[in-house]
Amino acid sequence: MNKTFSKILRRNSIMIIMPLAIIVFTISLVAFQLSELREFRSFDMHEASSADTFISAGEINVTFEAEGLMKAGYDYLKDNKKVGEYYYLFEDNHVWLFALKNISGRNLTEGKHTLKVRLTVDEPVMNQIIQDYSAQLKTDSRNLTGFVDPVIFNEFEFPEIKIMIIKYIYYAGVIVAALTVLYLLAILCSPAASFQARFLTKYGSRRKTIKELDEELDEKLLYKGENTYITDNYLVAAYVTHVDVVKLDDIKYLSKHVEEIKGLFKKKIIYKLTASNVEKLYYEQCFSNEEVLDKIIYYIRREDIVDETEELERDKTKPEEFERDKNKSEENEKDKIESVEIERDKNESQ
Repeated sequence: MNKTFSKILRRNSIMIIMPLAIIVFTISLVAFQLSELREFRSFDMHEASSADTFISAGEINVTFEAEGLMKAGYDYLKDNKKVGEYYYLFEDNHVWLFALKNISGRNLTEGKHTLKVRLTVDEPVMNQIIQDYSAQLKTDSRNLTGFVDPVIFNEFEFPEIKIMIIKYIYYAGVIVAALTVLYLLAILCSPAASFQARFLTKYGSRRKTIKELDEELDEKLLYKGENTYITDNYLVAAYVTHVDVVKLDDIKYLSKHVEEIKGLFKKKIIYKLTASNVEKLYYEQCFSNEEVLDKIIYYIRREDIVDETEELERDKTKPEEFERDKNKSEENEKDKIESVEIERDKNESQ
C-alpha cells in the first residue's frame, strides 16, 4: 500500500514546521553567539586589585563578593534624583569605589555581599572625590594621586536584563528545537500525531480513519485533479497549510457557483463547489478550472443528493431568457383565457 494520505500528512507537517524551525534555530544561534561575547557574559571576580586585568581582557561584567565596604558619603544621582550611593573598599593600599543601588546598600547591612557590577573608568568622579578628601584632610590633592583607583564597580551599568533575555532566548530555542525534533519523529512514526489530523476525530479514531483513507486513495481512487482526490467514500483536498476530508455520505446538497474576483490588473473567474448538510456539514472549495470542478461533481453525484447546480446556473447566468420565457408563458395564458371567453359568448348568442 502506498499510504498516500499518510504521506500527505507527513509532507504538510514538515512543510509547515520547517520554516518555524529555521527561524527558531537562527534566533537561537544568534542568541548563543551573543551569549559567548564577553559583553554579554558575567565573570567571577575575587579581588578588587585584579580590576585592571579584567578590563584588559574585556571581562567587564563581574560578580564580586564584597566584604568590608563602607559608605563614601556621596550620592549616586540620576536625573537629579538619588538612586544609590557610593561605597569604598580599602584593599592593597588602594581605595576602590562602588556605585550601588539603594537595595544593595540595605543588603550589605544584612550581610549579603554578592554584587553584580560593571567595571567602568570614571576619572572625573575619582578626581572630585580626591579633591573633597584632600580638603577634609587639609592636604594637597597630589598626595592622594594613585590612592583612589579610577575604576568604579558600577552596579547601575551591569546589563543584567540583556544577559537574562539572551540566556532565555537561547534556552527557549533549545527547548523548541527539541520539541520540534520530537514532533517530527512522532509524525514519522504515526501520522495521527500531526496537528492537521486532529479534525479526523469527528470520524472516530484518527489511526483507523487514516488507515481507511490510505486504502481508499490506493485502491478506490476515482479521480484526482487540482490537489483534490475523489474516492468511493471520501473527498480529500490536500493543501500545504491544511487538509480537508469530507465523507461523501454526509453530503446532502451540492452546488456550483461561478464568481468574479477583482485582481490587480484584471478580473479573475473562480469556480466554487459547495457541499452541505444542515445537520453536520458545510464545505466550500474553489477551483481555477471549471472542467476539473465538473468532473469532481460528476463523481460526487448520487441519487439522494439534491443537486442545485443547474438551477443556480440558470437563474444566475441567463436572467434575460428566464424572464422572456416567463412573459411568453403569461401571454399564452392570457390568449387562452380570451379565446375561451369569445367562444363562450358565441355559444350564448346562438
